[in-house]
Amino acid sequence: LGAMAAWVRPGSAAWLLLSVGFCGGFTTFSALCLETLTLLRTGRPAMAGAYLGLSLGLGLLAAALGGWMAGRWPR
Repeated sequence: LGAMAAWVRPGSAAWLLLSVGFCGGFTTFSALCLETLTLLRTGRPAMAGAYLGLSLGLGLLAAALGGWMAGRWPR
């Protein structure tokens, strides 16, 4: 974020997109990976698989639902 502040004015729309959107996506993905690895390292492979599968599956379902709603939403 510090390096990004040298190129993008904090508080601008570009700052929000990059700091919250782009960097936020990395932290969410990192948390997903960390939680999955933690479950695997503690000897719970079934839970790790369920966590990963449900997270990805429900995420895709939510994205598809959002796309469907956006296409049908009155403008």
